[in-house]
Amino acid sequence: MGSRLMVRSSAIAIAAVIAVLALPAVAAAQAPLDSAGKVDGIQLVDTTTTQDGVKWDFFRNLDYPCSISGYQTFAVGTAAGSDPSAPAPLWVRMRGGGVGYFNAAGQPQPSAGNKTENDFDTLTKFTEGNDLNQRISALPAGFRTVSVSMCSHDIYAGGDQVDPNNPNLTPDGQPRHTNGLFATKAAIRYVQEHYPTTRTFLHGTSAGSAGTFSVAYSLQLEDRPVSGYVADSGAPNPANEIDQNNAGTSCARGTEALAAISARIHPDLAGHPPDQLIGNGDSTAPVFNIWNKNDTNACGDEQLPCTMSDGSTQVLSGSECREARVSEAIRALPPDRNSVDLKVCVANNNGPPGNCLRHVVTTVKPSVYPNTAPGGPADFNGAIVDWVGQRLADAPPALDVDLRAKKKLKVKVKRNRTEVGCEAGGYELRTCAVKVDAKVRGKRRVLARGAGEIAPGADSGSATVKLKLTKLGKKKVRRAPRRGLNAKAHLDVGERYTDRTGTATERVRLR
Repeated sequence: MGSRLMVRSSAIAIAAVIAVLALPAVAAAQAPLDSAGKVDGIQLVDTTTTQDGVKWDFFRNLDYPCSISGYQTFAVGTAAGSDPSAPAPLWVRMRGGGVGYFNAAGQPQPSAGNKTENDFDTLTKFTEGNDLNQRISALPAGFRTVSVSMCSHDIYAGGDQVDPNNPNLTPDGQPRHTNGLFATKAAIRYVQEHYPTTRTFLHGTSAGSAGTFSVAYSLQLEDRPVSGYVADSGAPNPANEIDQNNAGTSCARGTEALAAISARIHPDLAGHPPDQLIGNGDSTAPVFNIWNKNDTNACGDEQLPCTMSDGSTQVLSGSECREARVSEAIRALPPDRNSVDLKVCVANNNGPPGNCLRHVVTTVKPSVYPNTAPGGPADFNGAIVDWVGQRLADAPPALDVDLRAKKKLKVKVKRNRTEVGCEAGGYELRTCAVKVDAKVRGKRRVLARGAGEIAPGADSGSATVKLKLTKLGKKKVRRAPRRGLNAKAHLDVGERYTDRTGTATERVRLR
């Protein structure tokens, strides 16, 4: 993470977001942003228990080829000996590694790195020795971990569109796609649908940090919202990239690279930087945004004129300029949005005390590299762990539900039954409970009730609920006028494991 090549690569990662946000979207056959990731091609490759007592299931997704060779992979870690059927929260580790593209000559830029299949060791090394990951895994909640791959090299924002200028073909001779967004969503979907999952959190560092904003928003649109996400050292800010270019800093990037990167990102993200998505209330998942004052991958302590959201200019460090707008948006949120922006000063290995030059901070131990920013917690990872504990206790977002009841419910008199439709978002097993009531002698009394289930999976969202009349219901329907008996149908839906619920009510007539 500390090599000069990685510094340059990660700086391009932020430039990639600028390309998405500041340049015109490129027409491409991308998947809709609210689409689910494809899971039919996922295969279990191996199961291994590591020395630290974690059992890892390693998967390959044949639906999502990498940019040069191989396929997107992911690894699911659980404590060895734990009950695999026990519901548990999920921690999604999104590694860093910059961003890339192919130039007009078909050459991989800035290198061929992070464009080929990630093996098991590559995925697990980003969780081992990682202070925040270790502390999350030790929580009583019993978190599972999924470490997702980066082999499309698109800051987890590729929309599954054809990769421009990429000369490499898939094994069946087809053009390769840039698919980091949907490959990540597919990994999360697969884990949620095969390992009982109560809550889901994202943790991204560097390029992965930039990716958390896109993945969290896209999962929300899919009605698969995360309970929170930790963005460490990489918030996209288009104005910052323009300022970097104007100032001629060491982080400035040319328009040719930005245009090439832009074509690899989902076009629907164009014009929607995180500060706008968060500030406008479009992206609603709680975020803990943590960043270092003089992050070396954002030009360190180089100063530049920075354009703020109100159009004014302040002289800031590159990192302060990069984070300025999203920091302002998060700090302006009401308390019930449960989001945090934390500016820290964490020293780099090679600099003097108080240099604030470290790039990614959540991977190191605060006991060795504390936060020395005035007024901030020295143990910044402890602050994040406390925040995660609070988010585990939050009420989850409501399910989108709909009661498909005809205005006139026909009752089969001989069997004393009728039926309605139940529709619901979400992805787990959903139970639909329906009751029909009416006012009888000044009190609402139940005339019919029933229950049904919507099967797990992103492709299932509806069920027919058969209702049986109560004794009172039979009596009232038989005596009802020809136009029917005025009543109300009430739907309550609950999702297994996630505790998400939704309700709906419609006026009906029983006849």
